[in-house]
Amino acid sequence: MPAVTVNDTLILPRIPRPDPATSKARPAAKVDVPPNSAGCEDGARSFAQP
Repeated sequence: MPAVTVNDTLILPRIPRPDPATSKARPAAKVDVPPNSAGCEDGARSFAQP
């Protein structure tokens, strides 16, 4: 079920980009991966890891 339903999505207000001078990047604490994903050869473990 969609969180918002409107006839025209172009009328929704745009969220401004964060100001790089006052904001900072935050690392992800954890990435959860399902044990098996249908349609993926190796499950969902095909994302790049640092």
